[in-house]
Amino acid sequence: LATSALIRGPVRDALALVAHPRLNLLSRVGLSEAGSAGRHATRLSIALPLLAALKAEDVAVSATSNIVGLALPNVLRGQAVSEGKVSLSVDNTHMRAEGEGRFADTPARFLWEEFFPAKAAVRRRLTASLTLNPRLRRLFDADFPEFLSGPVGAKIVYEERRNGVQNLSGDLDLDAAKLDVPGFDWAKQPGRAGKASFRAQLGGGGVT
Repeated sequence: LATSALIRGPVRDALALVAHPRLNLLSRVGLSEAGSAGRHATRLSIALPLLAALKAEDVAVSATSNIVGLALPNVLRGQAVSEGKVSLSVDNTHMRAEGEGRFADTPARFLWEEFFPAKAAVRRRLTASLTLNPRLRRLFDADFPEFLSGPVGAKIVYEERRNGVQNLSGDLDLDAAKLDVPGFDWAKQPGRAGKASFRAQLGGGGVT
């Protein structure tokens, strides 16, 4: 038995639907409908096998949604997302959200993917492009004003694997930033080209 419906309205109503314990899609990504705002148009499909003893995992759920004016509180490090414009697709195995908005009042573009099956090696992958201003650098404990000042363009990729390992990588645009190396008679001034990249593996009690 399968049914499909087109739903339009407040984002909170759509999130409350997929947060229902029978679907349990929202809690899998660590979000809540509380405090959310925005408008959506969502195509929701539900397929139910004709079983006498139907279990929640037997229900196939999928949804595709276009969201405007999205606001979510406490998404990461206590900071909110606002002014979001997002294309979202979700089913029993995968969630993909792509769009733009403001994180901690900073413009950002993002791609967020969640992989639900226990056999999937990757649990979560988040790609974000934004400008790391001093406020954001302080938020993530990466502000070193004695070395670096000014805005830094960044493309950051975070990947969380089911074995507990977390991979973090980034490409940085330092053109508008100033770099100072204490003890050396050298500095990169704003306006001069500069690039940097980093790769880190978190887990197992250390960073590599």
